[in-house]
Parts: sequence; C-alpha cells; structure tokens
Amino acid sequence: MKSEKLANKFLGLGLVIVIALAVPIVPLIKGYSDQISLAQKERMGVAVHRELRQVLQEIQRHRGTSTALLSGKDEFRARADKARAGVDAAIAKTDAAFASIEADLPKPALWGEFKSGWLALKSDFGALKPQENAKQHTTKINVLMDVMSDVAEKSGLILDPEAVSYFAMDLTILQVPPSTERMGQARALGALILSEKSLDLNRRDAIVSAFAEALMRQKS
Repeated sequence: MKSEKLANKFLGLGLVIVIALAVPIVPLIKGYSDQISLAQKERMGVAVHRELRQVLQEIQRHRGTSTALLSGKDEFRARADKARAGVDAAIAKTDAAFASIEADLPKPALWGEFKSGWLALKSDFGALKPQENAKQHTTKINVLMDVMSDVAEKSGLILDPEAVSYFAMDLTILQVPPSTERMGQARALGALILSEKSLDLNRRDAIVSAFAEALMRQKS
C-alpha cells in the first residue's frame, strides 16, 4: 500500500516536472518553427527575384538594341533578335519559378500585365519610332520593377531582422535594379541622341540626372 502511494507521488512529481519543462519549451519550438517558415519564404523570394532580374536585364538590352535598330543601324538587328529571345527565355524561367512556389507565394497580378504588355511590344516595336519604342519599353520595365518590389515585400526579403542580411537584401533588391534601369535609360537616350544628332536641354538634363543618381546610390 505504501509502495503504491509512493509510486503515485513519484508519478505526480514527474507530471509536474514535465509540465514545468513544457511551458517554456512550447513557445520556443513555435519560435523556431516561425523562423524556419520565414527563412523558407525568403529563399522562395530570392529564387523568383533572381529570375526577375534576368528578365529586367534582357528587356533593358532589347530596349537599347531595338532603339538603335529603329534609328537606322541595321548592325543591331542580330543583337535585338538575341535580346528578344533572351526576354522570352527569362520569362519562361520566371513562370516556372512562380509555379514551384505558388502555394506559398502567389504570383503578383502585375506579372500577367507585364507579360501581355511585352507580347504586344515585341510584335509591334518594328512599326514604332525610336523614341516611342524606348518609351514603351520603359513603361513595361516600370511594371516589371513593381512586380519585383511586390515579390520582395511578400516574401519578407526587405523585412529581414538581421542587420547584415537586411543590408545585403537592400542592396540587391532595392538599390541595384533602379540603378541599372536609370543607366539603361541613359544608354537608350544616348542612342537616340547619336542617331538623331540632336541634344536639347531636356535630353542633356535626363542623362546628367541618370548618372548623378547612379553615383549617389553607389555612395549610399
């Protein structure tokens, strides 16, 4: 009888100890689980953003080469064709990246808008004047950059609590794409100036502004 009571006491004591240990461990486990989930989402964002940056590079390249082609420089035809194929290939890879994570990170609605806009532009750019061609490319690029920002925000890339990784993401996600776009606009404008042999005040200011912004971003 005494041994039974003693066993019950030890059992009760054991339960108390288990409960005492479980109380702080449960939120700790939940915290680790949340961190793992956040890290997984960030990795998804990085994978998609990498493909989106490739789309950006290729469409910027197409803007420059197609603008030069429309300005009468037929030697840019092969480069424009290659850049156009590059945009299509990069879009296909981005679609695949989105499809692989769609359950956790739905694709932005603007991605569809960008793709439909690009399909129209790549079919019709040959009938445009050089300046209008550059302008329409820039409009599509602005939509693409909105897609990139949306992915970065929803995947938590720009909300990283760790200072080192936050600044790394800030550089690659928030700083580099706008800088390359401003430089790309300056190159496209330079091609127009050379083809039309016309440098008015507005064009000069636009080029100076683009290079100044790029320098400021490098110093920041």
